[in-house]
Amino acid sequence: MDPIARHGSLLEIPTDIEYRPVPKIALADLVWNARHSVCQIETLDSYGVTHENAALTAFLAGETPSAEALTTYAPWFDKVRSAVDRGVLVQRVHLMPDLPNDYLRFEVDYSYRGWSIPHGEDVRLVLRSSRPELSAIAFRDFYVIDDERILTPEYSDDRNYVALSEVVNRPAINFFVALKNALVADTVPLKASGPWY
Repeated sequence: MDPIARHGSLLEIPTDIEYRPVPKIALADLVWNARHSVCQIETLDSYGVTHENAALTAFLAGETPSAEALTTYAPWFDKVRSAVDRGVLVQRVHLMPDLPNDYLRFEVDYSYRGWSIPHGEDVRLVLRSSRPELSAIAFRDFYVIDDERILTPEYSDDRNYVALSEVVNRPAINFFVALKNALVADTVPLKASGPWY
């Protein structure tokens, strides 16, 4: 049965989603203190991450990013490896257009394949065109922690991470967990090499 259909409540979008602000610096601690699972759902075609600029420029020029560019990734992915080593399932699902832009090619071929997968993260891609029913759901990036907590980053117009909120009402939490489960069930892990679009 289709994963979306199997999660029958998936498209029963809560009429009210209640949020409370969380200090944005708390994101890493909340994520890496997970007991058994963390899943990040990404929906944007690019992110304004300043520390990626040097690596992105080198990637698009066909060059190997410098050692200095690489050091910006190490702290986050050290935490990925630490979480995986203590038994936490770390996953990421990115909703993609049919034709990836330069940033998404960098994200997949450099960040995901060069860092996420080697450090134990289970990365999955979903083509939006393959799931047209998702267009009826207005949702943004979110993290699901232990299938209990939902964190939603907020971004500026230039897609820089500026704030963090947590979903607090149970129907909405259940909705986001079901959405995550359906997206994961409908995909396979990204391979470390080979074509992906």
